[in-house]
Amino acid sequence: MTYSVVAADPASGLVGVAAQSHHVAVGAQLAFAEPNVAAVAVQSYADRAYGPAILEAVRGGASGADALASRVAADPHSSRAQVAVVTASAETAVHTGSRCVPAAGHTSAAGASAQANMVSSSRVWADALKACVTSTGHLTERLLAALDAAEAAGGDLRGRQSAVLLVVGGDGTRLDVRVDDALDPLPELRRLAGLQLAARQMSAAFALAAKGGTAEAVQMLMGAQGVFGPDNLEPTAWAAVLLARAGDARGAGGLLRLAASSHPNWTEFVRRLATVGLFPDDAVLLDSVTGATR
Repeated sequence: MTYSVVAADPASGLVGVAAQSHHVAVGAQLAFAEPNVAAVAVQSYADRAYGPAILEAVRGGASGADALASRVAADPHSSRAQVAVVTASAETAVHTGSRCVPAAGHTSAAGASAQANMVSSSRVWADALKACVTSTGHLTERLLAALDAAEAAGGDLRGRQSAVLLVVGGDGTRLDVRVDDALDPLPELRRLAGLQLAARQMSAAFALAAKGGTAEAVQMLMGAQGVFGPDNLEPTAWAAVLLARAGDARGAGGLLRLAASSHPNWTEFVRRLATVGLFPDDAVLLDSVTGATR
């Protein structure tokens, strides 16, 4: 009922899984991942219990191949199951049951595997894997590139409906994006992934500003603003707050007025920050930034 890719990047400590299907909310059923352990894709008519069971086995010291083989051996309906595993150490293991609806199959390389069933042809999983292993950059981008390639090769024989992208890392990184029902899920999946990454960049900017790097933090926030777009100026409003904390009332006021032009409540929001210690306890500065008069 779908095509998917599982992949690991040992250099960054990331593991992830991505998929698209003509099935509502595929992400709730297919994608499993645990930092420093593995990522698992569970599809076709497989019991979703494969995911937690395989993660538990690998966490306990089993290889990905042994964890998968043990679960397949215990499943009386494994001939209809399709399950793929990639461990944090880049080991891959896949099972495609003999009774999965064709075209069905898989192909693997070091640290990556692509698998599919109910798709137009074997090109779907072949092209997905090629895109994943030849693409450069963050694992997120490699997985998205793989989905694009699979869709370009024909994708699910029935069409498109939902998609998922799940990437986790040992440093606490977690990117979990799902499009549960859409006519064209992949562009929306990419948009939402970009927003989550931009939100993470905002958090990093706050941490940097706390160490005195206000100028660079403001640049990071304005970079995130480019992803958020002109209808959501939250990064701009927070950049105003950071500038105010650094004593730049003029710069802060200009950015806050820009944010307020899209949503006037940003000015009141900043005033409320001052009541809980998130804005300098300085009435003159606050009035200057928000444009208030006394």
